[in-house]
Amino acid sequence: MTLQECEDCLLPLVSQVIPFEASHALLTANLTKQFKGKGLSLEARACLALGIKMNLPVYTVNPGWANLGLTNVEIRCIR
Repeated sequence: MTLQECEDCLLPLVSQVIPFEASHALLTANLTKQFKGKGLSLEARACLALGIKMNLPVYTVNPGWANLGLTNVEIRCIR
């Protein structure tokens, strides 16, 4: 896909774009230490950090996220 095709496909589905700020990066780094060896990508940790910071549920297709033991964010698995 070209960038324009990607934007045309995704932007209608997105209600708000949140800038990735220093506080998100620091929380993402903390999650790196917390979940070392759990196989979470940088993108996964950034997504979790944003959910935690904004007090919003995080949606994933990875059912393993439900077993991370996080109490400060709701994980919703999409099937």
